[in-house]
Amino acid sequence: MATRTTEKPVLPDSAITPEEEKAARMLQIRERFDILSKQWSAIHEEAKDDDKFVAGDQWGEKQRQEREEDGRPALTFNMLERYVSTITNQVRMNWPSMKVLPVEADKNNKDQRFSNLAGTKDFSQAEVLNGIIKNIEHTSKADQAYDTAVEHSTRHGFGFFRIVTEYTSDATFDQTIKIKRVKNSYQVLIDLTGEDADYCDSNDGFVFSRMAKDTFEKKWPKARSTAAFSTTGMFYDSWYGSDDILIAEYYYIDYIDDELLLLSDGSMNYRSELKPILDELEENQGITILKARKVKRRQCKWQKMTADEVLEGPIDIPCSYIPIFLVAGKEYIVDDEYQLHSAIRQAKDPQKSYNYNRTAATEKIGLDPKAPYIGTEEQFEGHPEWDQANRKNLPYLTYTHVDGVNPPSRNYPSNAGQMEMANAQMDKMDIREIIGMPEASTGDQSNEISGRAVQARQTAGNLANFTFPDNLNRAVEHACRVLLEMIPKVITTYRVQRIYLEDGTEDFVKLNELITDEETGKEVVKHDIGLGQFDVREQTGANYETRRQEATESMIKILNVLTPEKADAIAHMIVKNMDFPGANEVYQLLRKMLPDQLKSPDEIASDLPEGYVMGPEGQPVHQDTGEPLPPPPPTPEQQLAQKELETRDKEAEAKSKKADADIKKAQADEAEAMAEIEKLKTEGATDFNNQELMDNLIGKFEQMLEDTKEDIDEKMIEMSVDILKRVRQAQSNQTRTET
Repeated sequence: MATRTTEKPVLPDSAITPEEEKAARMLQIRERFDILSKQWSAIHEEAKDDDKFVAGDQWGEKQRQEREEDGRPALTFNMLERYVSTITNQVRMNWPSMKVLPVEADKNNKDQRFSNLAGTKDFSQAEVLNGIIKNIEHTSKADQAYDTAVEHSTRHGFGFFRIVTEYTSDATFDQTIKIKRVKNSYQVLIDLTGEDADYCDSNDGFVFSRMAKDTFEKKWPKARSTAAFSTTGMFYDSWYGSDDILIAEYYYIDYIDDELLLLSDGSMNYRSELKPILDELEENQGITILKARKVKRRQCKWQKMTADEVLEGPIDIPCSYIPIFLVAGKEYIVDDEYQLHSAIRQAKDPQKSYNYNRTAATEKIGLDPKAPYIGTEEQFEGHPEWDQANRKNLPYLTYTHVDGVNPPSRNYPSNAGQMEMANAQMDKMDIREIIGMPEASTGDQSNEISGRAVQARQTAGNLANFTFPDNLNRAVEHACRVLLEMIPKVITTYRVQRIYLEDGTEDFVKLNELITDEETGKEVVKHDIGLGQFDVREQTGANYETRRQEATESMIKILNVLTPEKADAIAHMIVKNMDFPGANEVYQLLRKMLPDQLKSPDEIASDLPEGYVMGPEGQPVHQDTGEPLPPPPPTPEQQLAQKELETRDKEAEAKSKKADADIKKAQADEAEAMAEIEKLKTEGATDFNNQELMDNLIGKFEQMLEDTKEDIDEKMIEMSVDILKRVRQAQSNQTRTET
């Protein structure tokens, strides 16, 4: 087993000659390789047995061979693969998501905003860094690297992924950062002497593989493909084979005497990195040193090598950590020996017992129809067909009768295989208990009745194996911190950088743009990606697609309790979370139909026609002339509505004119009637009792109302009715007077 110690690689004495230094250095690296190999050898030994078990090789070689020689079965009922898949697939559904946060922000960088190429949306520096990391993960297919690492840690106790830098093409000096999958975790050796759970304090590590000698000689024709002398006892034994050669990438931490500088623009850098341009920074940009302190700077270095030759490097890796990330299984220290266990390590014994009991039950049940016949020798004598009675379905069997003896009969065993099957069920329960996954965790029927009880059992199963996703989270979090350190060291010049957003969309921002300050006339860097200090925070949960679907379902439920006006205000958000073809076009259309008070300033600006921007007063103006944005032409629907409105206005006007005429006629008729009444009063009104006269007068008013009731207003109707009442009252008064 590996032992966690504090041993560190020893650097060579710089006083010796270059040739001696090289030979001593290579010897120390080979010794270091041998030390790490011994640390990992016991871990690898146990891990290989775990891999065999999960793959279905669960019988010992000796047991299998003995059973095959005896013609007996050795059946395998692999229960472990299912549990491994359950753990790893739960991890795939809840990937770790890292969010970049500023550690400190001063007057020079706290308000630094990064505009995309269209200039309609600004991003903070933390958002840009987060988008760059997600873009690195996306372009690197980092999910494959994470999948493989957690799969290996669950199956045999450890997995790896790593970070490398590559040139974007053969025609540029720009570099890009990649997250690489480690397909074979047995080909990685890292230092286990540190104390941190994420192994960020590892001092060195190897990534190695074996290459065919003819391929090696073509790639490095000047390098040796065989040892320079006898390899016995010289740490060469594992490096050179008869047909292949071991190629190793060696990462190690070098400690360099340096000074940490705090500059007047708020940035912090090492003197060794800024030494060539310090004078230029002060002269051209006015940037000076505010503080300095001596430090031992960690610098990661890399070289590709054989046992005694350096093929490439050494070069500086733009970070202070070993960019190899261990996703560990369950950690144990037993008798000062370091162990890494898989999820199924302790369940192998009950799995063996399960296979044995199921095989034994199958064997007994299979032999049951072949139970031998029992009888006397005289009964079988002269009847050779009995020799085949337990192998063939014969139509009949004859025997020699012996007085006082029953006919031959089979000796059937009772309850064949039942005991073994009962033991197998116990073994199955033991496997579940040891791994820590009850029936509900794997979707099997159990004794839980309510959904809450099922969920509680599933949660218990997830907690029992939370070690594996949590160790992946630690590794990814450490990797993101390494990326934060590497990004400003790799992106050092002007670049249009793609950033990948959480919702799966992308944008582009300008980085490290060199402009001339209008006040000082000096060149300054705009959108400096290296300003400030940042950290990452883990956000584990369902992936974006799952959360998007859950959000869509929740918003649809909300629609049922909202008024139509409020529902219209969020309809575009629901469509945005859907993934049917054309969903984005529908979303954009619905969003543009919203009133401006429901839009953000960026959305209002993005909806403006080409050439128009938001003016100082918050109104859209032409970017060149400053003229306000003219109102948009009416749509066909608006034009039709306008015509309908004009038609209704004309009809209303005609009705109004007719009503005015009817009112005037009614007023004239009223005046005529009142004049006639007054005339009657003046003449003595002797004819008021003339029923015919009054009926004619009242009928005249009633006909007038009937003719104009659809056109005159309510006031006119009331006035006419009042006249009629006055006439009737006058008639009544006249009658009383005469009486």
